Amino acid sequence: MGIALSRRGRLAMLAAGTIAGSAIALTGTASAAQVQPADYVCNLTGNAYLYQGMSHAGGYDPLFTLHKGRGFHSYERYFYDDSHRNWVYGYGAEHPGVTGWILLSHAPQC
Repeated sequence: MGIALSRRGRLAMLAAGTIAGSAIALTGTASAAQVQPADYVCNLTGNAYLYQGMSHAGGYDPLFTLHKGRGFHSYERYFYDDSHRNWVYGYGAEHPGVTGWILLSHAPQC
């Protein structure tokens, strides 16, 4: 014999499960946004400036140089400037806490 729940009891359990599931989903989303894993890891084929910002003219506010042979973690966000250059967003292995833009030609595998 199973335990029979009234209709009101079943609805209350359904509502509680939905609320709990929503709370878990919201918590998981917030955590994932803070950690945001890299989509691709590739090697730099040449020294590359990491730029803080991007405009149609290209990168602006250079932060520092990332060096050839080191890793770059790309977030798969691409930008094409007015000069038809491709840019990729991410961070370098030398400065993992700083994200920015590099020319895709410096990391063509990304």
